[in-house]
Amino acid sequence: MSSANPGQDHVEVAVPIISQLVHQDENGKWQGPLIDLLKRAEQEIGIPFHLRMVPFKRAVVMVEEGDTDFGVFLESPKRNQVGMPIVKLGDAQYIIVSLKDKPIHNLSELENKSVARIRGGAEIKTLKGVPGLKYYYFNNHRDGTHLLQYGRVDALVTADFRLLDAVDQNIVTFAELAEPVPLEPRELWLYWSWKSNLDFSLVRRLKSIPNLHLDPLNPAKLRERYLAK
Repeated sequence: MSSANPGQDHVEVAVPIISQLVHQDENGKWQGPLIDLLKRAEQEIGIPFHLRMVPFKRAVVMVEEGDTDFGVFLESPKRNQVGMPIVKLGDAQYIIVSLKDKPIHNLSELENKSVARIRGGAEIKTLKGVPGLKYYYFNNHRDGTHLLQYGRVDALVTADFRLLDAVDQNIVTFAELAEPVPLEPRELWLYWSWKSNLDFSLVRRLKSIPNLHLDPLNPAKLRERYLAK
């Protein structure tokens, strides 16, 4: 359990490594819009944040197990059982990703098609009404991208930042892909662990910070940027 208490001198924050929001510079220093946002929150409440850069799923587990006071991840009813969402930091979008030579332009074109998605992921209500949709589940996002590239599925359903991660890691290029089709929004929240002993007065101060919000990601504009290189 986190050692946070009313007299503590710092708080622990699990920060997911999302390439568009968190990355290392040439000297190995972590930086990015999410780091800047958390540093502003640190200054506002006057207690140092110890930022722990971890994979996305690990951030959720750390909050669940009380290994950190806070974690940043997408909100869902299931995740509300491991922590309390206290500050909305930004917005993400679930999208349909398909190959350029076999494009999916809208939901109706998914009828009787096969789609790859992460095992244990959040429910996507938009897809419930698509007839004959077949799911293939993967355990990590690299595998999901490969399922699409190798023609094992017709499309990949993922969050916009996951697609951008795959491009940044040279797993796939935008030149291979059709224009992503938006499905439904998701919200990125700062979660407070139910097992944290942090004094709630500090949580209230965090909740009251104005304009603690990231600029939205925009895969369509970023795709144009990558193709222009």
